Parts: sequence; structure tokens; C-alpha cells
Amino acid sequence: MNDIFGAKKPHDEEFLSIRDSPDYEEIRDYINLLWSQFHTLADSHFINEIGKQFHRRYWEMYLACALKNTGMDLSSEDSGPDLCVKNNESSIWVEAIAPTNGEGPDAVPPPARNGIAEEVPEEQVIFRLRNAIETKFGKYLKYLEEGTISHSAPYIIAVNGNKISHAQITSRPSIIEKSVYPLGANIAVYSLKEKKLTNWEIEHRPEIIKKSKSTVTTTVFEDKKYEGISAIIYSNTSVWNRKRDDSLGEDFLLLHNPLALNPISNDWLKVGDEIKQNI
Repeated sequence: MNDIFGAKKPHDEEFLSIRDSPDYEEIRDYINLLWSQFHTLADSHFINEIGKQFHRRYWEMYLACALKNTGMDLSSEDSGPDLCVKNNESSIWVEAIAPTNGEGPDAVPPPARNGIAEEVPEEQVIFRLRNAIETKFGKYLKYLEEGTISHSAPYIIAVNGNKISHAQITSRPSIIEKSVYPLGANIAVYSLKEKKLTNWEIEHRPEIIKKSKSTVTTTVFEDKKYEGISAIIYSNTSVWNRKRDDSLGEDFLLLHNPLALNPISNDWLKVGDEIKQNI
């Protein structure tokens, strides 16, 4: 088993800090533990890539270990989707992605310093999550065209939002739900007659507008175009926010696509929470 910290010419600051700091011995031990479970699934570029894009590769490793620990039979190749879950005689494909704040006028701004209260840039966060979903949906179409995966195989996109500022803020509906369903702001209904709050409603928001005036839809799971996406796994986990006693995957939120061409069963993911909405 190769050394996971043996990357050639690493330049990711997070990776270098964890590798070299005497303060992070516990984190190194944790990463080595994951690596001992994952190394047989790692592609040939993994060790060098984790030194360049630490969190993205950490997310792929964490995801695989969490799925493996539920008893799933996993495999992986250098080409094609990141993970293949063997399900009886069929395959379920899983692609991992960990978007960042992005660049340009619609990038997510960093959080204010010194704990200053600020408005959450929800739309910019959704732009980044939608971009991640669109990127992996594009890969799905390419895999179909190349014959790498079949039209009858479920395809799951696993999104980690930890490197998007403000995406860690918890709410209901969650930020990932607002990225695939037309769910906007929570609206308080106040009765002037009764002089009290009488109801809460959720704004209908099928799209959001970028600075360029182009629109981004938030109806992924209401659009047959995306029927090839069976589900989305969402998480905000990182090496920094894990709790020592947490089981791998407790942070997962599984969103089923109600229009999926190849749906997965309700009991497929045996860890975390799941949401299934009917349309």
C-alpha cells in the first residue's frame, strides 16, 4: 500500500498543512485509516491528485468508505464514473464532485470576518451546486454515448458543498433541495385581523437569474431531461468538521429523483437521511 501523503510536487495548502503540522497527527491517523479501506479502489492518479486537490479527493475516498461500510460491493477503474456499486447482477454508478466558490460575478463571496452578521448569498450558492450537477450530468451523457454505462443503470451524483462558503448553514428546505426543486424563501403569513402569524409558505422559484441575465433552473427533479440522474447524495463533511464518534455517512442526505428512469430503492442507502418527493 502506497503512502497517501507521498504525492509528488504537492501544492494544495490544506494537504501540506495536514501532512507537515505536528498538531494534526490525529487527522493524519484518520486519513490513513480511510486510505487503508480505500486504496484498492483508488485510480492510478489518486495519490498525486490528492496533493493538488485535497478536499475533492478526500470526498471521493470518504464517500467510498462510507458506502463500503454499509456492506456495498464497490469497484473502480481509471476511466468512467468514480465508483461502481454492484447490486445483484446490475451496476449502480456514482460520481463524486466537490465544487468551490467559483469565479466571476456570480461567485460565492467568502464569509465576513470577525463574526459580522450578513445575508446568506443563497442564489450564488445554488449556482455553484447547479453547476456541479450539470457538470456530472454532462459526464453521464458522455458515458452513455461512449457505452461506458448502460441506459438501464442507475446513476447517482454525490455532491460535497463544504468548500462553498455559506453552504454549511442548515435550513429547511436545505440548500440542495432548493437546487433541484423550485423552492424559494420561507414566507411568513401574518394576519392583520388576528394580529399573529397564521402560516408559513415556501416561495415558488423555478429559476434564478445570474448577473449576465441568463437563467438557471431549479427544477432538475421536475424535468424529464434529467431522468438519467437517479438520485443525489449531498454532504458538507470535511476532515475538519467530522465528529470522532460519528459513523461514516451519517452526514449524507439522499434525494431521490421522482422522475428517475432508473430509480434506486428507498432502503438502498443505509446511513444518513433521505428525501423522496412525489410529483
